[in-house]
Amino acid sequence: MTSVLGIDPSLTATAVALDGVAEVLTTPRRGSQRLAEIRDRILTRSLGVDLVVIEAPSFGSANRSAKELGGLWWVIRLALHEDEADVIEVPPATLKKYATGKGNASKSEMLAAAIRRLDYPGADDNEADALWLEQIGLCLSNEEHVSMPSANRKALDVLTIQQEAS
Repeated sequence: MTSVLGIDPSLTATAVALDGVAEVLTTPRRGSQRLAEIRDRILTRSLGVDLVVIEAPSFGSANRSAKELGGLWWVIRLALHEDEADVIEVPPATLKKYATGKGNASKSEMLAAAIRRLDYPGADDNEADALWLEQIGLCLSNEEHVSMPSANRKALDVLTIQQEAS
């Protein structure tokens, strides 16, 4: 069975999912210390997994933390590269289309879909996104745990695995 780590990067609530269990990685640190701690905690969780699926940056974001969030994404992505992890980067609209059938789904719609389809018992939208990212990796590995409509699965046609191992 393929092991997949789903990562939903966030400055305040990065979420990871592995083996159908999601958690939020929080830290009181700020600046580069925050980025380093999140990176290290993700690398600990990525040990031994077959595939990492990470949400790609939202290029439409114009909020004041977009620069630091972009930095976090690249710190994580570079660490995964150095760790020679196979990675799939999933654009936000693709993630939403797979989970809900709509590329512009809201956070609450993503959470509701995770509760309904993935039997997610929680209430955290970051964890829900990480679970959906894990599910995408399982689907692309032909091991999806839930049956998704073909229209939702078609959203994944744009994705490719970036193999880092030599």
